[in-house]
Amino acid sequence: MDEEGKPLPDMGSDWYIIETAWLNSWLAFAHYSDGISPAPGACDNTRLLVENHELCVWEPKEDLVMATAARGGHYRRISQQAWETFVKLYPGSGPPIVSNFKGVSLV
Repeated sequence: MDEEGKPLPDMGSDWYIIETAWLNSWLAFAHYSDGISPAPGACDNTRLLVENHELCVWEPKEDLVMATAARGGHYRRISQQAWETFVKLYPGSGPPIVSNFKGVSLV
């Protein structure tokens, strides 16, 4: 528990990565009424990746920053359940990016 009695995040578990701009668009869509913000469509995580043609794999772009409550950034982490819900609601979302945040401070 933190000093306010809230549970601390599990720093040793896997989290799904989602692009911040897409998540912000979704939050605006989900929280505003009267069609102010349109549905965001599929989440395109390729904006966080570069293709390594030599190895035929996708790799994270350099210098990516995780967004927190205190600062902006390129991506946020979400639970597997949240990712699976977004994929179900917005087919074509991806690719899934999974990372372990063991020992990472959120401040």
